[in-house]
Amino acid sequence: MPTEPVGDAAASVGAALQNPTAQSLPLEQQQQQQQQQQQEAEQQPAQPPLVQYIILRKDLWTALKWPLGSIVAQASHAELAVRCHEGLPCRGPA
Repeated sequence: MPTEPVGDAAASVGAALQNPTAQSLPLEQQQQQQQQQQQEAEQQPAQPPLVQYIILRKDLWTALKWPLGSIVAQASHAELAVRCHEGLPCRGPA
């Protein structure tokens, strides 16, 4: 039988997924780690968001008969290259 309410269990699982190493740390160390992460986030200057406009050429699809998947793949690679060059996470949208 579960000893904690279902809502608390879901919160615990969510916290474990966000920070998998936190489960192995005592509560005080977890709190210190969270405070340190918050302080680091506050110290970093806020940067304006990166806005990209990716333009897909219709003539590649219609006149040159490129497959649409190839065009979208090229656009995705271009977007990711800009993110990595700017020092942003290279995992896609944040």
